[in-house]
Amino acid sequence: MKKIIFFFLSMVCLSSVFAAENLKIKVDGPESSYNQLRITNNTDYSDFDVNVYLLEEKDNKYIIKEMLGTFHLKGKDDTDSCRMNLKNGQVIGISLPKDFEEIVYTATYQDLPFFDIMQLKLTSKAVDDFGQDPIGKEF
Repeated sequence: MKKIIFFFLSMVCLSSVFAAENLKIKVDGPESSYNQLRITNNTDYSDFDVNVYLLEEKDNKYIIKEMLGTFHLKGKDDTDSCRMNLKNGQVIGISLPKDFEEIVYTATYQDLPFFDIMQLKLTSKAVDDFGQDPIGKEF
């Protein structure tokens, strides 16, 4: 049953495209809390830091409540993780270097015996010249 829920949530939480410097991500997995955040670099960028913040909403704006950690990602397929307490429904902010192009993320959730992990995979936005409705356009 957990595998089915995991797969469903993975598909629902599949990537969203945001402005390059900042990503806002709602913790939305099947568990009530997560004690580890893992970030994987699947972009073409290397050797950069990612700051993660806990956000809270005030007057329809997200304000940084506290810094949760800094992740250093070396190259493609590099992963960094950090123990932290994330509750379901909270919003976290990911701050990327300003010179990055648009980044897409995929959030997945793992339930292991001693860890409940929220995993974020960062990828470069795929360029598709055909847009949302490619039917009838010249290839």
